[in-house]
Amino acid sequence: IGLGSHPYFNLDEASAITTTAAKMAVNNERQLPVGERDSNIPVGEATPVSSLELDDCYFDFGATERIYTLLSRPALGKLVEVWQEPAFGYQMMFTRWHRKPTDTYEPLLAIEPQTCPANAFATGNGLIWLAPGQGFEASWGVALV
Repeated sequence: IGLGSHPYFNLDEASAITTTAAKMAVNNERQLPVGERDSNIPVGEATPVSSLELDDCYFDFGATERIYTLLSRPALGKLVEVWQEPAFGYQMMFTRWHRKPTDTYEPLLAIEPQTCPANAFATGNGLIWLAPGQGFEASWGVALV
């Protein structure tokens, strides 16, 4: 099996993302992973989301109990904390800029915990194989802190 969720979050002009992902997928022209490289978001450093155009899979978080990704929301004076258990060993991040009739943009960021990367059903990479009668449980969540 492979599991993934697709939560989207509003952004402020000064929003920044902080992650512990050391690696990211290298994709071909069809957005299918064909390799890996060091992450384009420095590990542990708050990076302005406005400087990023994301549609990428991140992994190698170095965590043993929970993986944390933080999104600052300066206008709220808060952080959005996305946490995931290590069974969710991958995370897609996707920036989406919506054009409104007023020609302004409403920025959104998806931070998507996943148990496997894209194309896993073709490659087997990251899939969880269950025997008959066997179960699987893993958690992820979001907190405003």
